[in-house]
Amino acid sequence: MAVEDREGDVFSLFNAPRLSNVELLVRVYQERNLEVVGSQVVCKLPSVSSHLKDYGTERVRIYRHNREVELTLSLRAGSVNVYPEKDLSPNKHKTQGLSLVVAEEISCLDPRTQEELFCPEKAAIWYLLTSLPIDTPEQVIRVTRFYAQRKAS
Repeated sequence: MAVEDREGDVFSLFNAPRLSNVELLVRVYQERNLEVVGSQVVCKLPSVSSHLKDYGTERVRIYRHNREVELTLSLRAGSVNVYPEKDLSPNKHKTQGLSLVVAEEISCLDPRTQEELFCPEKAAIWYLLTSLPIDTPEQVIRVTRFYAQRKAS
């Protein structure tokens, strides 16, 4: 599986052929158009969350500023098609078979002291584009945990 941070947010990567045993998980950030497959709503990345199914919350541990913290994330997910840059026809070039998990920080604790560290202005929001299945809450949580376990630099 290829796990990429924002530097992997490249349309040609999403639309490239992959071997059947290769999965994709990329934290995207570019404000490109996405089509939510279930509703056929087309919107920009920052506004897509309200069009996705709610999957509750999950806790993950990550390192932030050289210290371990425990985040509580609100999870939303759904199947999406990524639209190409404006000079390519969406009908011919949009991606197929990808899903988006939106994990939004709603709490941050120091796991040792239980000190609340949450700052709404600096809260993390992960837009995770993946080829992995997200049909069940367990699959959505799995995608979120895969990303949380990456080695952050």
